[in-house]
Amino acid sequence: MISAPRNELLDRPLALRATAMGKEDIAGFSLETTPREVESCSSTELHVVQYKIRFTSYVVPEWYKDEGGKENCIEARVHIVDKTGAKVKLSYALPLAVSAHYESTQREATSLTKESIAVLLPMENGSQAEIDQSTGEGYLRVRFNEVSSKHGQQDFSICCLPFAEAADDRLRHIGCGYSTGVKVKSKRHVARRKQALAQAQADAELAAQTPWQAMGGGNAAEEAALAVTSAPGEVAAATRGSSISRRMGAGVGAGVSAGVNAGGTAR
Repeated sequence: MISAPRNELLDRPLALRATAMGKEDIAGFSLETTPREVESCSSTELHVVQYKIRFTSYVVPEWYKDEGGKENCIEARVHIVDKTGAKVKLSYALPLAVSAHYESTQREATSLTKESIAVLLPMENGSQAEIDQSTGEGYLRVRFNEVSSKHGQQDFSICCLPFAEAADDRLRHIGCGYSTGVKVKSKRHVARRKQALAQAQADAELAAQTPWQAMGGGNAAEEAALAVTSAPGEVAAATRGSSISRRMGAGVGAGVSAGVNAGGTAR
């Protein structure tokens, strides 16, 4: 338990130091070494806070940074809680900032470029992200500039904290919060998409050479083409090939039916 005036605890970071106690101070235990032979140790730096930021929604487990343009981002919501986990509303709006951390260790990720790994995009109306004073809720739009493969395939975690340049005495008692992990990738793997598109085109060519398939109402080529997530031009080309083959088959089928009706039963 830490015992000190509240203002002193919030004013500066702390560290815990552990030292060996004398034999007479440890009831029920027998030490074969003296306290001088046991080295002391210190904890990492810690901050005492009264409230902390908490994510109220899970982020996507996988995100592709090179899809969807510059506005492509991860969306999340946050609010402030006390030590019991109860939601807290502040008497002022709290500006927010983000940084990228590794999910496994919660250590800040090291950028491989001059850019920040995680960037907080402005809101749709151009305003800065903040926790609203009236609702106690905040909305984040976060974009990653680096992929997990450049960081040993580690998942990232979004660290949300009070905006540093706006920090004052009121904000020192609010701790940061961490999101669930997200693996950042560049683009989706397109091998399956290309394979499915090639199959759709092959089906269209086969249907054009075998017009009898169209007489049975078969539209396998069109269905295969439409099932492929590809560029609109590629889908349209495959669909046109299938539609032409069906029209050809329908024409041939109509000619055969007319011949049968005119000449009686075909032999």
